[in-house]
Amino acid sequence: MENSTTIYLYVSGEGWKPFLLSNTDELQKRNIVISPSAQIGYAARIGYAARIGDAAQIGDEARIGNAAQIGYAARIGDEAQIGDAARIGNEARIGNAARIGDEAQIGNAAQIGYAARIGYAAQIGYAARIGYAARIGNEARIGDEAQIGDAARIGDEAQIGYAAQIGDEAQIGDEAQIGYAAQIGDEAQIGDAARIGYAAQIEEKEILIKSIFITGTAHTVTWWKDTIQIGCQRHDVKWWVENFESVGRDYGYTQERIDEYGNYIKAIAQLAGISATV
Repeated sequence: MENSTTIYLYVSGEGWKPFLLSNTDELQKRNIVISPSAQIGYAARIGYAARIGDAAQIGDEARIGNAAQIGYAARIGDEAQIGDAARIGNEARIGNAARIGDEAQIGNAAQIGYAARIGYAAQIGYAARIGYAARIGNEARIGDEAQIGDAARIGDEAQIGYAAQIGDEAQIGDEAQIGYAAQIGDEAQIGDAARIGYAAQIEEKEILIKSIFITGTAHTVTWWKDTIQIGCQRHDVKWWVENFESVGRDYGYTQERIDEYGNYIKAIAQLAGISATV
């Protein structure tokens, strides 16, 4: 830690004022803890009760919010802003001019691109990658190892599954759910509250507004485009119309349950404009 570095601390009634990093009395007054092995850039602003871990690097003119925590070997870029009570994981990378919202959580080894915006209380998983100028909504959840492309938009309370891939400039609506390992192409659009299942693929520039998610008495049912996924079984709508009874028997469904899921499939087939008669 370079003790001659000038940082900015808040002074009640006066605003942000410059101090030398070596002024431990001022840090202690504000309950700020900075590891001796951390590197703090010029004119960084450090909020009350902030914690900066071993080997962390804080860029020039970065802002660290009140009660924020910066993990071991994390890197905060120049002019980046970390919100109040936000948590930055070990070895995470926050790009220059990125903004992390209050109470957001960035997982270990995650990478947040230049000028990206992470909303209030959003959660970014382990080793996830958020692209340049991407926007992640308030309380959104991005799974471990997921990848969000440059300039993509993820809505409030949306959920992106483990290892899912969202293309450049794609738009995912509020409260939408994208399943594990799903792939959403560049500039694709997924509507509010839509449900996209495990390993699904939505092509480049495709617009998907209508989908259905049903919590049945056994497995969940998800419909998008011409695809229905029930549990781990994913087939087109016509296939399900023709085969739901045999699949149900293979999975030990009672006749009552087979009829239940058949009704779901027939209703979806009607919406999709596909004949529901075998």
